Amino acid sequence: MSQATAPANNLQEPGILTANTYFWSPGRDSGYRRRAEDRNRNAVADFFRAIGMDVTIDSDDVVGRKDDIVARFSYSESCSNVYKHLSITRNGKVSNIKSLRKLYAK
Repeated sequence: MSQATAPANNLQEPGILTANTYFWSPGRDSGYRRRAEDRNRNAVADFFRAIGMDVTIDSDDVVGRKDDIVARFSYSESCSNVYKHLSITRNGKVSNIKSLRKLYAK
């Protein structure tokens, strides 16, 4: 996993935000899969808080809001697949991770 760092405050972006999980294998048992889900969701929630977003956990989604940006992250593992999704909107329009990175690149 690659990690991008912000030059201003050495804040590390969790690798799971941009990771390609298509070829990942899920954990061998349900306990391992649930711990992986919690670990990844908590890492993203902590990162969102560190960049000044208001964080809520909505069902299995981590939602971060700041100004006009809303970031929604979900991660889950089934018996045979790993599912990850990140959606970012700015002013209600679909955006990409660059708008999120602008929050901490200052």
